[in-house]
Amino acid sequence: MIHKWTTGNPKESGYYLCFYYNIRLDGYSYKHIYWCEKRKTWISWRSPSSSCLHHFEVERFEEETRSNFYP
Repeated sequence: MIHKWTTGNPKESGYYLCFYYNIRLDGYSYKHIYWCEKRKTWISWRSPSSSCLHHFEVERFEEETRSNFYP
């Protein structure tokens, strides 16, 4: 699969496949993450075993993977 990565931020709310840096785990990974256009921010998620939010920085995302629902 050839990825068509985009840097910056999306123009529309939704879930996007992202390449991101997980600050707590000190490593990179891929995940569908929600972009909220109204708040102009990527929305964090909670671990099923904890109430703590994940801390991350999105490096890039794929515009074509946008979805209204978590895939």
